[in-house]
Amino acid sequence: MVLRKFQIPENLESLELNERQKKAVEYLKKYRKITNREYQNLCPDVNRETLRKDLNDLINKKAIIRKGEKKGIYYEFI
Repeated sequence: MVLRKFQIPENLESLELNERQKKAVEYLKKYRKITNREYQNLCPDVNRETLRKDLNDLINKKAIIRKGEKKGIYYEFI
């Protein structure tokens, strides 16, 4: 039996995600966590503030949670 530390939200399809957020979700499915820097690398032509708002929107939609402090912040599925 394999236990997962995270669970992909069941309502992910109904959250009305933008294309950048969909990239973040795919990254999370593969690597289990994402940092601001990693998200910036996925979307290099997008302003950092916009990406930060995208991540906060995913938090508000109960898709991900924020963990860590200061420079050690990362995000993962709830």
